[in-house]
Amino acid sequence: MNSFANISRETIQELLQYYMRGSKKIAKALGIDLSETYELRLAPFAEGEYNINLLLSLEKTHARWVVRLAKSSQMHLEQQITYEAHALELLETSARTPRLYFVDDTKEALPFGFLIEAYLDGRPLVYEKDLAQAAAILADVHSVPVPSARKLIAPPSQLKIIADECRAMFDLYRSWANADKALIAWVDERFIQVEALLAQEQREKHRSSQNETLHIVNTELNSNNFLINEGSQSFLVDWEKPLLGSVAQDLGAFLVVTTTLWKSDTVLQKEQRQEFLELYTSAVAGRFCCENIELKVNRFLALCSLRGITWCAMAFFQHESKLRPLQDDYTFLRVQKFISQEFCSNVYHDYWKSLI
Repeated sequence: MNSFANISRETIQELLQYYMRGSKKIAKALGIDLSETYELRLAPFAEGEYNINLLLSLEKTHARWVVRLAKSSQMHLEQQITYEAHALELLETSARTPRLYFVDDTKEALPFGFLIEAYLDGRPLVYEKDLAQAAAILADVHSVPVPSARKLIAPPSQLKIIADECRAMFDLYRSWANADKALIAWVDERFIQVEALLAQEQREKHRSSQNETLHIVNTELNSNNFLINEGSQSFLVDWEKPLLGSVAQDLGAFLVVTTTLWKSDTVLQKEQRQEFLELYTSAVAGRFCCENIELKVNRFLALCSLRGITWCAMAFFQHESKLRPLQDDYTFLRVQKFISQEFCSNVYHDYWKSLI
């Protein structure tokens, strides 16, 4: 997979600016009249671990778009941007995601894949007042029909995918000479439960005469990926890692404490989680079956909490070993909190104790 390792952000922006000026395809895709003089401008917008976002604007009309560039791929895909673009194409009918305007993943003119999508307004989600909005957004997204000729990945077991990620991340921490033995013991106890849960999932699949309906799931539902607009349409952005599978993964990832507490001080109690699932089921309005949704979500709450803790353990090891320092003090404090004995104990009682 192509990397940005030796290219500065400024150089990337300059290369892209030059490419856009000479691209008739981009002008056509954005509805720009080539008979008139126009100026496309790029400005820094946001940057993640695996991507760079730039704000693209047309000086004459003040129209705006977002350019997403793939630095690398969480999913280890050779054509990460093509994968994201396909998801956006499928999701357009939901009216809850950015419209796709252009995609170039050839890496012929530029050393990276990128796409251009609609710029959408909105503020980040606030758990205390936006749960109904989030439920409606997810219900609309999950209701999008999945075509038979699908190109998105549909893992045999979403739970196993998360479990494997947890093991890989925690193995890095486990190998550290200063690893906390109490944390290792706690995580190993969870892995024993995970194996029992995966075995139970397999037994259920063998007993069932029907395959579960596939839905497009985002898999990374932090509050900043929601764009909330009071009194008008709200949206879900950042489709870097979509899968086909059970909606319970998205619902669990949205509700779990390792998501809600990462960028806020919110911990959703059991009653609040149940209320959200009721709002979600109501918003689905019969468009697909929500049978046993709470049981399925509870399993993902457990696995997603473990993923958050094992990621923090890996990040703490890398920071302390000066392999990959954390971005800021806030992140460092959150990482410390999530691998603390108190936090892990609360996670066990909330998600794991009655699981299996």
